[in-house]
Amino acid sequence: MIQLQRGQLNRLFCRVLLRRQHLCRHTCSASPSAGALAHQELGAQRSPRFYVQHSLLTEAPFNGILALDGDEGRHCIKALRLTEGCQVELCDGRGSTLQAVITAIEKSACRALLEPVAAPVHHPWQGPSITLAVACTTLKGGRADWLVEKACELGARTFVPLVTARSQPTASGNKYKPAGKGKGRAADVSSSDYVPSRLERVAIAATKQSLRTHAMVLEPPCTLESFLPQLKPTEDSLSLVAAAGAEPLTKHLQIGLQDRSSSRSTTPFQYDHKSSHDGAYNTDHLRDHDSDHGGVGKPQGKQPPQGLDHVVLLVGPEGDWTAEELVTMVDAGASPVGLGPLRLRTETAAISLLAATSNLLLRS
Repeated sequence: MIQLQRGQLNRLFCRVLLRRQHLCRHTCSASPSAGALAHQELGAQRSPRFYVQHSLLTEAPFNGILALDGDEGRHCIKALRLTEGCQVELCDGRGSTLQAVITAIEKSACRALLEPVAAPVHHPWQGPSITLAVACTTLKGGRADWLVEKACELGARTFVPLVTARSQPTASGNKYKPAGKGKGRAADVSSSDYVPSRLERVAIAATKQSLRTHAMVLEPPCTLESFLPQLKPTEDSLSLVAAAGAEPLTKHLQIGLQDRSSSRSTTPFQYDHKSSHDGAYNTDHLRDHDSDHGGVGKPQGKQPPQGLDHVVLLVGPEGDWTAEELVTMVDAGASPVGLGPLRLRTETAAISLLAATSNLLLRS
């Protein structure tokens, strides 16, 4: 019996995988039926997905001819090297998908002509809609791209860049076009100064990779003051703001929504300037007050609030919120939550808060 070392087995396994991919690619170009059969036999889970700007329900009738061009056409022809007969899936980011087959390839124009093989299917949004508002307008070095990508993959419905006292975007080093000229001048937050092209491409790529049918809405930057009306508490909504020194996130998601709404608007939030933890917020009086009303002091159950339709998550900039900003958000209806004893970067805190909240809501 021949005994192979681990390195030889790994190389043999890689050669088998490459051979199967090569067989799939060449069989796919033979005929539509042969290509589809090769994908099924070789264990392909689903067809490659491509993003289209128009609505598949209203602008892509069944038995019509569709076209993939631009970035999606180049990805189809140059990167994936798909040919006539390969089946693909289209997604419009509005909840609809469509199965189609490639009927022709125009390599000079990087365009693929498609013919639908079934009617469009609409997938309604499942679960609560999560809005992630992050003071990220000063992030550099690809951190903003990473934040948008992971927020999309984790299921955020809307992403809002916030402009706060400690996150004023400047003329260089960010993904947001400054309104004024000259180095270091703060940017205006009007929608006309927002340049979404780069981050939108990142969000679209993450939408396809995560197989979500609803694209994440990428809002233009806005000030914290203009965003405050969205924090107003209702019976089917919840707003959470990450704050150092606050009670753990799980406690806030394990209580009744009505108890939270009745308790957080009566006692003002306070900032502890003498705390030994730099930047920590004093929430002891909120815990004592909520305990009297059956709130966060004594969690009532092990499941998140039921019937939530909308959740707003807020994360501050490098250096955290100012005391005035945090008091304003709590007065507007947000509940401060803690993410542990360690100091986190803006994008790390945002993804941690989003992942934990999404997981707890899905478990309910």
